[in-house]
Amino acid sequence: MLDPEWVDFSVAKEWLRRCTTQHCPRCRSTADLTYVSPAWLIDTKDDCLVPGETAAHFVALSYRWGPSTHQDMDSVMFEQITLPSGLVKYAGHITPTVRDAMQVVRAIGERYLWVDAICLAPDDKAKLVEQLQLMGSIYASARLTIVALDGDAMTGLKGTGAVPRSLENVFDWKDGTKILARHLPSLSGLDAHASEYFRRGWTFQEYILSRRKLIFANQQVHWQCCCSLYHEDCPQHHDTYRAHYTRSHNIMYNIEARWPDFEELSNLITEYNARDLLFPEDASPGITGLFTYIESAFEGGFLFGLPRAKFDAALMWSCYFGRDGPSGPLLSGLRRRKPSGRTGRILPNAALPSWSWVGWRGSRIRIELLQDEDQFLITDISNLNGYPAARGVITIPITQWFSHSSPVTDKKDIFTSCPVGSGATPSDQVSSFDAAVWKRIKYAGVVKRERWDRKMHSLPWGCSGEYVYEHVNFPGKFYWQPLPRYSTVREAKSPSHLGNQYISSQTERLWLAAVALPVLRFDIEFEVHLSLYDKLGRVCGWLQLPNEGEISHFPKAEISGEWDSNLIPIAEEGIIENPFLADDKLLELVAICLRKFPYADRVSRKVVYNDFYGVLWIKWVNGVAFRHGCGYVAKAMWEEHKPQTVDLVLG
Repeated sequence: MLDPEWVDFSVAKEWLRRCTTQHCPRCRSTADLTYVSPAWLIDTKDDCLVPGETAAHFVALSYRWGPSTHQDMDSVMFEQITLPSGLVKYAGHITPTVRDAMQVVRAIGERYLWVDAICLAPDDKAKLVEQLQLMGSIYASARLTIVALDGDAMTGLKGTGAVPRSLENVFDWKDGTKILARHLPSLSGLDAHASEYFRRGWTFQEYILSRRKLIFANQQVHWQCCCSLYHEDCPQHHDTYRAHYTRSHNIMYNIEARWPDFEELSNLITEYNARDLLFPEDASPGITGLFTYIESAFEGGFLFGLPRAKFDAALMWSCYFGRDGPSGPLLSGLRRRKPSGRTGRILPNAALPSWSWVGWRGSRIRIELLQDEDQFLITDISNLNGYPAARGVITIPITQWFSHSSPVTDKKDIFTSCPVGSGATPSDQVSSFDAAVWKRIKYAGVVKRERWDRKMHSLPWGCSGEYVYEHVNFPGKFYWQPLPRYSTVREAKSPSHLGNQYISSQTERLWLAAVALPVLRFDIEFEVHLSLYDKLGRVCGWLQLPNEGEISHFPKAEISGEWDSNLIPIAEEGIIENPFLADDKLLELVAICLRKFPYADRVSRKVVYNDFYGVLWIKWVNGVAFRHGCGYVAKAMWEEHKPQTVDLVLG
């Protein structure tokens, strides 16, 4: 029977011992991670801060700050708490949860604790930037993370220190015995009944990157690691069923293996972006540590949450509204984040650019179309005797992108390169690939690229099919192209500069009219709200708005004939009967990239690509353009209307 007042830490010590000595490599080993020593750690024996390199290993704390966490600490006070017993002298700056976490560390036989509110030096912006960007690796490097699901910083960890716990689910039974009604917490942010902890933005990266967690929830302790889930009321019973549904690491299984899985990336962004932030401008800082941690899987890293290596395609991120599902309420979409106007210490990268999902609050962000572009995997090809899989969307860059810290400046960083020509390098012409991880194999069954039937599908656009590639980390899987070079060892590194919130390029722009016609367009795999049309009533393309409420600002579409709204053709005169609008009512569209959408032509038995320009609807404010929607315009229609060249600055 549980002690109704105090936690039995011998149970927690046994869980930790068992995990560190008996569990799978994902629990025990950090061979794929360069160990990170935080700048400072709390020494719970000497009650002071010590340099991080002092400790061979440490415990981290993950918790909700709440409305008031601690008094502001200045540099003088920070220097004082680096002296022995310094934290005793300034005990008023230590919240109950941090104080109790220090006691937990002592009770389980550890010594050093990392807490963000104490261990980040004030008045040192450079060090703050470094530590924030390493935060993901700090939690991944921790021997154990104490997770406080009950309350916030002022609640404490009941039953660990001065304040006993009160188990309300213990009842008197016959013959002087007692019974315990199990009251297990939800350990998933997707559960509507989960703790407020799982609704806080900052805790997202802390929880999923921690390999071992000692969780305080419902006034009991629980254990979760990569291999097991235990609860204090049945400390020897592995909760197999619930462990299957608590997704701390499998949400990014392939990314952890350093594979650029854009579907997993999209899921990470979707779950994080639906969470609450006290200060909206913390949207980027709150996940910077995670993106720094997973950089080794994504060549070039990220700029405000968008992968640099696929930046042109990533700028076409969109929102899922549910139009491809059964009848039911549509999802709410996105709302623009606005700075809180707070004063005091502002975190680095605390900007809300409209061109990134970071600048918008809401769930179901779609960047999984990028997954299609990287799927050079040959399916059903064991022993190299099968047939290649059907291909996905191809994105072709059309401009060079720059980033900069202010709208008007001569100091610009080039962060993407517009390649000469287009498409992927033919597999027989790939001259540069990492031979340490990729093996090139002659493919005996050369396939004609345009052939299509039930047994044979097209090769990826731009591939010859003469060679295939096998990766050392994924034996038995063969690819038409070696994927971008990435590190076989995850390095904990701090980027050399902050991300710039303005991006610019020289591109083209066009003005078109728009009418409301919400529909799912299968030809571009896209949920749209508006149809874009010209003076001849021809549909030129479509646009998605941030949310359903924006549709009311546009007239309803008047369609000639009895067209199915999903099948309204491009470029046919008189389809849209609405009058063409005055110039000041037209939407200004800028071209971002060219995208090729494939479809199978059953008459010619070929795979054909339809070409569209990916576009953003923008509005200008003081020489800076802001995103208000995204969509596609047919390439032929765009070029027919003779677009203007524009020097675009997006903020």
